[in-house]
Amino acid sequence: MARLFGTDGVRGVVNENLNAETALKLGMAICTVFGEGSKFLIGRDVRLGGDMLAKAVISGLESGGCVPYYCDYAPTPAVQYAIRSTQRFDGGIVITASHNPPMYNGIKVIDFDGVEIPREKEHEIERVFFEERFNRIPWSRGDLLERRFTEVLDIYVKGIIDQVDRDRIKEKHLT
Repeated sequence: MARLFGTDGVRGVVNENLNAETALKLGMAICTVFGEGSKFLIGRDVRLGGDMLAKAVISGLESGGCVPYYCDYAPTPAVQYAIRSTQRFDGGIVITASHNPPMYNGIKVIDFDGVEIPREKEHEIERVFFEERFNRIPWSRGDLLERRFTEVLDIYVKGIIDQVDRDRIKEKHLT
């Protein structure tokens, strides 16, 4: 079977081997594997093509009956932390290509625990993707309202601050 996932999600050159159609089908495959009704937090970095890929992934999720919550711009660790700490999501998707050249972008799939999905789940998503065995909800349940989850950065910053021992720092008289 062909491979879709690499060492860190699905990567490619925007509008060449990673385009809106691929992102749409990937969203559909992810929803099929996670199951109808699964809630996803979707975030992205500032790379070009990120908005297009995010919209396509969200459409794919909705097509299968999953519930996407879009947080817009957020670092990958912030999305992962929000998934784990709020326990409101069954998974997440981050549109990012981190250190790759500017023409690249990528799609990372995050599990319910805030960690990237295991290889077994990647293989299952790839099977559904290549066989095009997508779950599709009936037309009468379509057109879900866009959902936003804008608290991601606040949750992340609070999580970091909660780890800081202010009294211990004060005792050291640091400036």
